[in-house]
Amino acid sequence: MKPGRKALPAEIKRAHGTWRRDRDGDKIALTPADSPPLTPDGLSARALDIWEQNLGRVMAAGVGEADSDLFATYCELQGAVRAAWRMGEAPPISALAELRRLAELLGLAGPRSRVARAATHKDNPFARLHEKQNQSEKDETDR
Repeated sequence: MKPGRKALPAEIKRAHGTWRRDRDGDKIALTPADSPPLTPDGLSARALDIWEQNLGRVMAAGVGEADSDLFATYCELQGAVRAAWRMGEAPPISALAELRRLAELLGLAGPRSRVARAATHKDNPFARLHEKQNQSEKDETDR
């Protein structure tokens, strides 16, 4: 039997409206979402440019300090692919496939890149209404 699809993060499930307390309520984030990726030493100049261009986008997708090396790998690979295109050469298809995969993991491409984070209570004037609806649903399930 093949394994099922990987579970989506809770933020994405909440944005889609598919988050369920019975299935997703006991999962917690391992690192705080507000810890930005740390720039590793030794990045090439072109990778550093790509890092700076995409840092805001990956942070908006929830990439944090724990994913710094993955993001650095993406930046180096993207820099190498861009350099190959500039020289008039086609990069290896395996590099393009890996670049696409890393972009999806980091939330730069694919379904994760099209989901916005939910607003906080300070930003969302209707958050209290949503909390009341969730509380009433919880009360009904507790009965």
